[in-house]
Amino acid sequence: MNLDKLKLFVTLVDCQNFTKAAQELYVSQPNVTKQLRRLEEELDCQLIVRDKKGLRLTPCGQVFYEAAQKILASYQQALTQIKEVQTQDSQRQDLLIGATSCISSSFLPSLLAKIKRDYPHHKLSLKIGGSKRVLEQLDEGSISFALLSDYIPIDTSRFACVEIERDPLILICHPDHTFAGRESVSLEDINQETYISKTETSSLVRYLQQKLDHPHFMTQAPMIVDSQHSIKESVIHGLGVAIVSKRLVAKELERGSLCQVPIHGQSIDRGIRLVYKRQDQDSLWLRQLIHLMRDGGVR
Repeated sequence: MNLDKLKLFVTLVDCQNFTKAAQELYVSQPNVTKQLRRLEEELDCQLIVRDKKGLRLTPCGQVFYEAAQKILASYQQALTQIKEVQTQDSQRQDLLIGATSCISSSFLPSLLAKIKRDYPHHKLSLKIGGSKRVLEQLDEGSISFALLSDYIPIDTSRFACVEIERDPLILICHPDHTFAGRESVSLEDINQETYISKTETSSLVRYLQQKLDHPHFMTQAPMIVDSQHSIKESVIHGLGVAIVSKRLVAKELERGSLCQVPIHGQSIDRGIRLVYKRQDQDSLWLRQLIHLMRDGGVR
């Protein structure tokens, strides 16, 4: 069995005529008849019945026709994907990534390293901004895709997304803080402390307020800083407590320069999503990128 026989059979069924099929395949009509006979002998069954109305598939022929269509379609898809891979391997490509500052601090460094390792011919560029601006850049085409938290609303008529992983959000404090070593603290306990946060316009702040039902420590005047990195450094220097991505402080927790404290009755996390234009959803590069992220890319 080979692809030429499959193509001949499918073409014959589609044309419903031996002469037309021969013309379509640039072969003689006797050759079409001979190849069909050999195919039926190989399968040990009759595939086509010829009568006054034309050609009719037998039950076996119908099964084989549907299977042959799928095989030929898969083969053509494979050829297209191989061509895409060859193009990627032979050309230097620009990969423009957009993300919020929160995600760029905790996720992108390890992801960029792995993309550079697996796709050395790609030129990587990173654009950091607010979620609204990142989505505008994606819509304009000035970035290839975006990494955003799942609480960021997107226009599903223009964008699609896939969740890459869940990101725990944890309460952190200095090792000398009274919270350090406790099994858990309550929201009321945190109300008595200096809480370090970004401004109330931050998407993460609004998400935490909603998840925690607007606790007093977030609605009062906390210590305001401009970035997740600054929040982390402020807690390291004993200026207060904060809720941040666990990935952001993983090294500090391991070294002991920060402590994680469970909040009683609360388990907070967020989804990290890869957002892209709907028109790009069949891109081979996009599928490869999703595979890279899910199988060790950002974990």
